[in-house]
Amino acid sequence: MAGTSNAGLAEAIGLPPGQRSDRDVGYHIEAFYTYRVNDNIAVTPCLILLTAANQNERNPDVVLGVVRTSFNF
Repeated sequence: MAGTSNAGLAEAIGLPPGQRSDRDVGYHIEAFYTYRVNDNIAVTPCLILLTAANQNERNPDVVLGVVRTSFNF
């Protein structure tokens, strides 16, 4: 369990007074694959899943989609 010794930080992230550790454990899971269009261009779609957002299981899971295009010259 992660924690902080800083009372101001603990308050800022929503921990109850006196609590200095995260409520729950969250995970960051990524899946991606690089598609080579040609020798100079690559497209990489990515799917990201964040569980227990802000280390709080009361928050819903977050799903993000990202597309990265790389140009090499």
